[in-house]
Amino acid sequence: MNDTVQLVFFGEILQGFQRDEVQRRLGELLRLDETKHAHLFSGERRVLKRSVTRAEAERYVQHLAQLGARLHVEPEAAPAPVPTQAPAPAEEEIVCPNCGERQSRRIMCRACATNMPMGIAAKEEAEREAREARRAEWRARRGLAPAGDMAAGSTGASGESAATWGLGLAGRIGRRRYMTAGFVLFTVMVMLAQLLMKHTSIGGFLFFGAGMLGVLFMSMRLAVLRLHDFNRSGWWSLVMLVPYLGGVASLVVALLPGTEGSNEHGDVPRKGSWVRLGLSVVVFCLALGYTLQSFLAFYSASDGLGGLGDNPALPQGQAPAAAMAAAMLPSGDARAAFEAQYQAAAANKVFAVSSHGGWGLAVGKPSLEDALEGALSDCESRRPPYTPECRPVNVNGQWGRFEEQ
Repeated sequence: MNDTVQLVFFGEILQGFQRDEVQRRLGELLRLDETKHAHLFSGERRVLKRSVTRAEAERYVQHLAQLGARLHVEPEAAPAPVPTQAPAPAEEEIVCPNCGERQSRRIMCRACATNMPMGIAAKEEAEREAREARRAEWRARRGLAPAGDMAAGSTGASGESAATWGLGLAGRIGRRRYMTAGFVLFTVMVMLAQLLMKHTSIGGFLFFGAGMLGVLFMSMRLAVLRLHDFNRSGWWSLVMLVPYLGGVASLVVALLPGTEGSNEHGDVPRKGSWVRLGLSVVVFCLALGYTLQSFLAFYSASDGLGGLGDNPALPQGQAPAAAMAAAMLPSGDARAAFEAQYQAAAANKVFAVSSHGGWGLAVGKPSLEDALEGALSDCESRRPPYTPECRPVNVNGQWGRFEEQ
């Protein structure tokens, strides 16, 4: 506990004393000049002495009372905390472009006396000119027109951006446009598979192969343009053809940001549209769902078209005739012939179909073998060339898989 006090004076004069006399005596005692003497009797609070014991304070009070001045004793206030000084900010450093000396930021290098701001600007200008020269040489080797100059470090989009669809391999393409084009190519691949399931002839396979080659070329071209966007050689796109590693490389190429400003392959490409990217994703999902449904139907119809005949929910020979006919028969003509000619015919009857529209029937034959041969012969006459062979799907009113004996 702090027992010291302080003596405070407010310029008060005790009763029975003359003010001028008290001021004179107190000024002589405290040895005050005229300015301090006037302030002492201005009526404001003045601390005359600090850190004195209470006994000493009483003696001072009695002594000044004899002179005619009233002195007050107050508890000494706790010292105000000393504010901590904030640490000085770290001094910014600079590296001399001539000798490489690291030092505090200044104009002249302390080691080699180089004008560092001018040296740094000259070095950046030389790098930009070298980059533009390499870019012009690259374009000249490919017979391309010189690119328009663009200030280094600019982040605005240039009108020289590479086209999304085309045959050229020069220029750059951004992430958003690359992903949009990628989903469009995925949709084309899905639709090619859909067409192949419907047309399994030689022409269908040739069309599918040509379409897939076109998709492969466009995907590789887009990968080259995307690699150019972060200033890499287009030859790195060959990594995407490696199994397993190619999937990781494709993800990196799609997500890695491009370089800021111009690089050796061109100016900043145009930004893609979020709306177009979203629409391409939606169209791809719809096409994929539709193709999956078609694939399931194609798979159940292929290899004898007996997938539904083994369904436990529809035991063989006990499923409703109309439902089975609709599921197993390839066309309306086949279903009409089944209902008009086959369904009411006598035994030794066979109905055969192919997975691509062919159908045929034979009824009232002397034996089941004759009926099977007649149905297959009738179906083969309607089967499109280069499609799977005909198979029997109904024998004497029983649905299911049947192999030729």
